[in-house]
Amino acid sequence: EFIFSIEDNNHILRMSVALEVPKDAMDDIDPNELRLRDAFMGYLRAVDLASLQDPAFLPQLRAQLLRRSKLVLGQDKVAGVLITDFLIR
Repeated sequence: EFIFSIEDNNHILRMSVALEVPKDAMDDIDPNELRLRDAFMGYLRAVDLASLQDPAFLPQLRAQLLRRSKLVLGQDKVAGVLITDFLIR
C-alpha cells in the first residue's frame, strides 16, 4: 500500500498494488522490496493530479509500474501489475 500527499499536500493518494508473478519466480520476489517501493514512489510523485483522476490514465499507470517492477526485480520475474485499491482524497 502507498499513501502520500500530492499537489502541494492538498490531496492524498492511497493505492495498493499486487504483482502477477510466474510460479517459478514466486520464491524470488519479496513483496516488501524497498527498491521496488522506491521506484513506484518516485514515479507516482511525478504524476500530476489531473492524470491520476482520469480513468483513461490507469492503463498507462499500470504499464509504468510494470516497467519499474521489471527494472528492479528482473524482466522475467513480473508478468503484470494489478491496482487493487485507488483513492484520492
